[in-house]
Amino acid sequence: MRKILFLHGLNWSGDCPMAQTLQSGLEGFAEVTAPDLPVDPAEAIADILDICDRLQPDLIIGSSYGAFLGQQVVKITGCPALLCSPMFDMADFLETCPGVREFKSPRADGVTSYCVTGELIAKFREMEAHQFDCYDKFYYDRVWGFYGSRDTIATSRDKFSSLYSTVIDYDGEHTMSPENVKTTLLPAVLKIMDDFPRREARYFRHFKGNYYRLLCHAKDSESLERTVTYRALYGHYGFWTRGEHMFFERISRDGKEFPRFAETSHMSSVGNTPQRFAIFASGDGSNAENIIRFFREHDCGAEVALVVSNRRSAKVLQRAEQLDVPVAVVARDDFNDPEKILPLMEKHSVSVIVLAGFLLAIPPFLVNRYPDKIINIHPALLPRFGGKGMYGMHVHEAVVAAGETETGITIHYVNERYDEGKIIYQAKINIPPGCTPEEVAEMVHMLEYRHYPRVIMETFVTSEC
Repeated sequence: MRKILFLHGLNWSGDCPMAQTLQSGLEGFAEVTAPDLPVDPAEAIADILDICDRLQPDLIIGSSYGAFLGQQVVKITGCPALLCSPMFDMADFLETCPGVREFKSPRADGVTSYCVTGELIAKFREMEAHQFDCYDKFYYDRVWGFYGSRDTIATSRDKFSSLYSTVIDYDGEHTMSPENVKTTLLPAVLKIMDDFPRREARYFRHFKGNYYRLLCHAKDSESLERTVTYRALYGHYGFWTRGEHMFFERISRDGKEFPRFAETSHMSSVGNTPQRFAIFASGDGSNAENIIRFFREHDCGAEVALVVSNRRSAKVLQRAEQLDVPVAVVARDDFNDPEKILPLMEKHSVSVIVLAGFLLAIPPFLVNRYPDKIINIHPALLPRFGGKGMYGMHVHEAVVAAGETETGITIHYVNERYDEGKIIYQAKINIPPGCTPEEVAEMVHMLEYRHYPRVIMETFVTSEC
């Protein structure tokens, strides 16, 4: 049975309608724990971390105040999160409603109200100043936000979108109704838990370059301060301990801010040669640029070492050069000549080939040289709308002409036949009535940008977890 921790809004309790709907809707699939949270935010964070130590949840769901708290513990707990109407500016909101406020659902301790005081507002303001101290881009795709169409309270959408990839709209108020939970939140729960299952091992890269495995959270027996124990993955594999917040926090060096220990989903770069990708592309190169930037930002022991195009005028070459990535133009005849293409791959120590809008067929000698090391993305749900001549707008035009109600992307290994390699990953979207091929293309591009770099990393860089 999977485990979910639900964190309610400030005016609610663990017995609120959102929690009840989640518990009934996920019965038999997941156990939903919904504790009554203290109004004091520091006390609430402490309780949440203690609960996570015991519960080991697979997912955190937070609403309003609960989302404010949940965002802060994501990296500490290692959980993906669904944050509904996250309130990153609690203090400003509370200043508009001082005095006694009634809880809208019963609490286990029988308390029926709380008081918004200047002292409470000051506590929220102090926490807000540090609420992103433990932010790590590793969770960019692992934290999703939800915003209601009639929500006049949560103003965090722009900030949220700058930190995390996924924002989902729902038709409702600030607090989700049971119907919102059923139609919007429950499907997201199933999706995110399928995409990001709980990891049994967690690995981190110190900003100076060494790798470590997190072993456990603990408390100092005298001070009761929270600590972590972790093990070096180099040298004598020593064991270390330090304060929990110090381990997970961001630091500044030379005007740049980054995690002291950045989380990573792999161990392939520890003691091994980093993966070096060659991207083959024929056109604009927006996917190629997205992939290059992804691996630079994630610093996960892999890099794009070369961009190859069969067209000298392809914009992808300009994009790569602006990012200081070596480029090569290979004409069709040379591309089919092992004496030309293989030495180029060896010169740049290429270990994986990534196709990103590359229009030439991959010759058999290259497939044999890189078995299960060549990956492609196709802008439809294979095996439909694949094969020779099915690329770019041709695919989207065919999808619309066929009256399809859904389309998507397929990421697959490459063999000697167009679009017939083993499928690695697919993502779907619905096609609204009346959509043009151009509109479908734009929606599919968004899927490509979101999923292709992550799947490349998880396919060729991940080895744990």
